[in-house]
Amino acid sequence: MGLGTLTTFQAYQVFISSVLLFVAQLDPLPENFDNHERKACRSLFPGPTRWMTPGCLKEFKSFNFPRELPDVQALATAAKARIVRFECASSGGLNIEQRAHALDALSFNDQCSLAQFSWVSEWRKHSFLIHLRDADQALKVQLANGRGHELKLNLRLGWQGRISTLFHGQTRFTAQLHLRRKLDRWVLQTLPGRRLPRVERTLDAISSLVNPRVLSSYIRLLCNGWMTSRRFQGRGFCSFRCGVQEDSIEHFSKCRMVKSYFRRSLDLHPPDQGWELDHFLCMDVRCDLMRSNNGDEDRFSRTCRRRAFGCYALYIPYNSIRHVSVDAVDFPDVFDHFVKNRELGVDQCGGLSV
Repeated sequence: MGLGTLTTFQAYQVFISSVLLFVAQLDPLPENFDNHERKACRSLFPGPTRWMTPGCLKEFKSFNFPRELPDVQALATAAKARIVRFECASSGGLNIEQRAHALDALSFNDQCSLAQFSWVSEWRKHSFLIHLRDADQALKVQLANGRGHELKLNLRLGWQGRISTLFHGQTRFTAQLHLRRKLDRWVLQTLPGRRLPRVERTLDAISSLVNPRVLSSYIRLLCNGWMTSRRFQGRGFCSFRCGVQEDSIEHFSKCRMVKSYFRRSLDLHPPDQGWELDHFLCMDVRCDLMRSNNGDEDRFSRTCRRRAFGCYALYIPYNSIRHVSVDAVDFPDVFDHFVKNRELGVDQCGGLSV
């Protein structure tokens, strides 16, 4: 529906994961759940192939984003453990261990038919008692390894969400690894070992100064998620009518039309040679030098904010041009209106207000 990243995260949690987890309190997830989740993420977060993966979406808060995709597998295990721990607690609990042991010791007499024996045997392997016992044992293993001592296990309110963090082992550090790989694919002047730290500093600086949609568009830019012709192995002319036969993020960082928009509307002055793409991705050394020499953290944050918003103000009308809802001739006026009237105010000093 094109709701945006933040609203899509919220809609997924309300309409998808909550319904699925209601059933997952007793039943296991399907064996092909990863394939279904991957297809759902491609539909809900459209873009070029593998610009973003489900594992990264489950760690989206590591990008300083306010929401992330629920880890349904971890939450399903935590939900079963919650059932074992708190269900019928006033009556002594469910006694899952004893019930599961009795189920394993179930025997049949001579009066049982072959069909009945086959049905009971198959049902016993997939009984909810077995799944609850397995979840409880998995939790005990995590606690035996020394994890969870800070989770306040004696509190029932929010217990499932806290315990689910113990089962996030498969997706930990996936977002940082994915972003590092994406940054290494860019032809940048910044050394590979310094790219991710600079991006993380920029994300930390702008996270409290911009709307989530601006932050989302900046993350999409870093992950090469724009629907450019180059991204789909094509050529095409520049969408901003500069006359160059290339439609790519690398070209946009050097495009004379884009540079003029940034100078006029955002008071940004991209370098002339070499560092254009680093500047476009908000990771060139000029910001670092400015911060270290002047010690003005607020100025550093505002500069990063303007750059991130410039990418956002470029990305949204670019999609409009791609969908033929805005003509490239009208793009300068659309860009100026987008910057001045929709998101940012201009202070008396000519800079962008915080």
